[in-house]
Amino acid sequence: MAPNIRVQLLENRTQAEALSKLVYEKTGLTHHRAWLYKPDEVLAQNRAGTVRSFLAMVGPRCVGHVAAIAPHFDEAETLVGKANRVVGLDIVHPEVKSHGVRQQLMTALYGWATTQDLAGLVFRCPTDTVEVQRLARALGAVPTALLLGSVPQGRDGRPLSVLCSYLALQDSPEQTVFLPRPDQDVYETIYDHLAERRTFATAASRPRLGAATDVRVHFDPARQVGRIHVMRAGPDLADRVLERFRWLMGGQIRHVTVHSPMDTALTADAAMEWKGHGMSLAGILPGHTGGDVAVFQGVAEAHLDLDSVRVVDPVSALLRERVVQDWQRTRDLVLPRRWLAAG
Repeated sequence: MAPNIRVQLLENRTQAEALSKLVYEKTGLTHHRAWLYKPDEVLAQNRAGTVRSFLAMVGPRCVGHVAAIAPHFDEAETLVGKANRVVGLDIVHPEVKSHGVRQQLMTALYGWATTQDLAGLVFRCPTDTVEVQRLARALGAVPTALLLGSVPQGRDGRPLSVLCSYLALQDSPEQTVFLPRPDQDVYETIYDHLAERRTFATAASRPRLGAATDVRVHFDPARQVGRIHVMRAGPDLADRVLERFRWLMGGQIRHVTVHSPMDTALTADAAMEWKGHGMSLAGILPGHTGGDVAVFQGVAEAHLDLDSVRVVDPVSALLRERVVQDWQRTRDLVLPRRWLAAG
């Protein structure tokens, strides 16, 4: 007989304790978000609104969870403009996997999101399974970025790749975006499916004057991942980002993403130089810091299980093809090997 499952927002400490028990039952003490084992911290995050947890309950027991998360809420500075939320921390107990729990959780989260003043939702879909991708597509989300090996210690100890899909919840204002030339067709295809109002431009020559580039760097030593956020692009953009990129990769960080604004020709201009130093295409994130950002990545792994990078629609298939090609190109470069010497 199917269990009587009810889906609800996390509101009290008893529910937070039930969630912590689910995390332990499913992952032991290996989950990368250590605060999930601490009910008081779980409740505090939910009350602060940085995380909004949706629970699947069977009586007093929590059997499923998904959350709407403020991007990078665990950093000193939350890098959001008109707020997006990341859909993640997806946990379903094996006993109820055949009862549509994940779909119920995602539907409840989406219904809540439409009542909030949010720009959109970013679904982080592991590519070793296609269930979350299909649920995101059913809600109208469009694949926009593929992060190869971005979870260095995946479910079986091997690197896990993640597909990011974006679901707009509001009409965005018309914007001009500068498309890096090498992958212009990929960016245009993504925007065509997003149906966002964008005017495309191509990079001009690099300006010699202007304010210096401002970047923020975050890294997680336990997970061996890092991010470089370009808060303001200046004439020194390419050099400033490469300096931080080399520092992270030389410090044994296994996966680095670079988020750089697309409302300036400087990002498009810098892309070719970054690609010559070991970065590769990842995609875009719309409205991520108030405007769209181009996402590039550095992958330290020399080998990835590409058979486990599974996708379900033509847009993500194109993204997979081009992202994998670009990553394979970086493996043949001599320069990236200097990251190891830098450490």
